[in-house]
Amino acid sequence: MKNILILHTGGTIGMVPQKDKKGALVLTKNAQHFLELVPELKKIAKIQVEVLDDLDSSNVTPTHWIKWLKTLRFHYKKYDGFIFTHGTDSMAYTGSAFSFALGQIDKPIVLTGSQRPLSVIRTDARDNLINSVEMACRGPKEVTLCFGNQLLRANRSTKFSATDYIAFESFNFPRLAQIGVEVESNWQNFSAKEIVKPGKPLWQTNFNEKVFCFKIFPGISSEILLSTINNKACEGIVLEAFGSGNVPSIDDSVLAMIRRAQQLGKPVVIVSQCPHGRVNLDLYDCGVKAKKAGAISAGDMTREAAVVKLMHSLGLGLKGSKLRAYFLKNICGERSL
Repeated sequence: MKNILILHTGGTIGMVPQKDKKGALVLTKNAQHFLELVPELKKIAKIQVEVLDDLDSSNVTPTHWIKWLKTLRFHYKKYDGFIFTHGTDSMAYTGSAFSFALGQIDKPIVLTGSQRPLSVIRTDARDNLINSVEMACRGPKEVTLCFGNQLLRANRSTKFSATDYIAFESFNFPRLAQIGVEVESNWQNFSAKEIVKPGKPLWQTNFNEKVFCFKIFPGISSEILLSTINNKACEGIVLEAFGSGNVPSIDDSVLAMIRRAQQLGKPVVIVSQCPHGRVNLDLYDCGVKAKKAGAISAGDMTREAAVVKLMHSLGLGLKGSKLRAYFLKNICGERSL
């Protein structure tokens, strides 16, 4: 049997039904109840559980990513696979952070959680834990997200439902596996460009938090945009544009901000507000003007992956053409070329 380590960071999956004085569900301080409530896990692998944090994932920051990766590195040679139990709200961000920090891995790392606590009736945590342990034993050697009977590439995932048991989707990339009566694996059928090749982790745990992300909307204020990019606390922007990367061009509000960002040496990355499809800054005039002003296309990356990749590239000290080249490159399966 393979040795699997479950690292608990918090979230709904570890909540217990007691309520605090304010009536909110509280987080467990002992994730060992995973093994008590799901004894089948011991039939799949030799399981160890360690509690790293008890966080609502809305409170997760890059500081936590670095801490958790440090623990992962300490244990990495001792186990055959790893599971991080995590709150759903920021799980896709954490999964993206792990994939960029590690680059390549030679063991499965799986993130999972639940919409209902493990200890309550009709919980989805039970299936998610069992499936995650199976995937940690025999799944692909990359950072994945196992949820709602699906295995997804973590840096291609987005939470799209706050209430459904199928809470995550990979809109621009095929699921790695569908888990039902049988595990229908798909990762073995990927082309050479789609596969994340196994390798030794890089452990590049560098993240610059001075990144801002916002959506374009009709009538967006040029004053707010310029004040944001001129602020010394902002070193890069992820801009959620319309459609295939279009921005307003008549009033010059967004384009002026992009040009100013270039003068200051601050990257502006464009993702699409649409979950399906990709940014193509050569398709329409509004996108062409953004590209000429200096914007970087995120292609078919998710917002979560784009934000974290910008944090990581700035954390590595990349600037100018080197940052642009890094962003346009497929580092760990996060974008199609």
